[in-house]
Amino acid sequence: MLVVIALGDSAIVQRDQPLNSHALRQCIQHAAQCIAEIANQHQVILLHGNGPAIGLLTLMNGNCADLNTGTADVLGAQARAVTGFLLEQALRNQLPQQSFCSMSHLTLVDADDPAMIHPTRYVGPLYNRVQAQLVQEQNPDWVLKQTGRLYRRMIPAPEPKGVLEMATLKHLVAADNMFVICGCGGGLPVRKSTDNRINGVEAMVDRDETAALIARTLNANALLLLSSIDAVSDKPGHPEARLIRTITVTHLESLGFNDTAMAPKVKAASGYLAKNELAKNELAKNELAKDKLVDRQLNDSRRFCAIGNLHNAASVLSGQSGTRVCASAPSSSEGAEIVYY
Repeated sequence: MLVVIALGDSAIVQRDQPLNSHALRQCIQHAAQCIAEIANQHQVILLHGNGPAIGLLTLMNGNCADLNTGTADVLGAQARAVTGFLLEQALRNQLPQQSFCSMSHLTLVDADDPAMIHPTRYVGPLYNRVQAQLVQEQNPDWVLKQTGRLYRRMIPAPEPKGVLEMATLKHLVAADNMFVICGCGGGLPVRKSTDNRINGVEAMVDRDETAALIARTLNANALLLLSSIDAVSDKPGHPEARLIRTITVTHLESLGFNDTAMAPKVKAASGYLAKNELAKNELAKNELAKDKLVDRQLNDSRRFCAIGNLHNAASVLSGQSGTRVCASAPSSSEGAEIVYY
């Protein structure tokens, strides 16, 4: 089956790990081992986080007076090159018989999206007060937010409206043995001007939401959102919180997650599992992939989104761990909208 995987930053590098190229390489090698367990059995489109690489590049640039720290979109492209290069190496070593296509995709956003004036996502390294003052003087347009005693840059996260390489992805998916690596989080954000020209945007696009957009358009069998959590908790941080095994997307939405970690995952699950007649019509136009992709349309009711830990990637996909989100209650749960571990 076709599985679209979104690999989060926290799944690649843990908070207590050093931010250097050697540590990043080791973490990516481990991630590749986990992903390879799935790719041995299924066709995969992988979107990976690039936060650790952006932090590393920002530190490197900041230590050289002759280099400009760069705009967020350019840093994203540079980080994609770093992470994508290491990730493809590691995956090729794990899957020597597999065919690969690694690409940087451009994600279209609306320049008038309200999110553009309300930065909500952290990017780059942490600064102390003195460093933050210097960085702010050098970059007056940046928004720095204090977190405890430290400061960090924040950028907006507009909603993804489309992936400009979607037609290419459709052709690639038509080849059963093709492993596609997309990158730079949810893609390099761009907007179209009034004369239809493409321009970069200083923002980030949520990886989970773009993965859902791709999975929905290609009518993938499963959307896998991997991070550092073992499963979704119904009350994060609460002493009476319970881990969820299966849940309907409607019930997941009702839990009211509003943090930047879970809220995009809920939105991604909802967007992917929604009925998608438009995507079906688009698939029907693609003659090369028509037979294979249209067949998947018959299995809409079996589609699911799974959320869990990278270390357990294969078992999250199989339903043995993590949280499985479905459009309706599975028959095995006797109609229950939520089943706990």
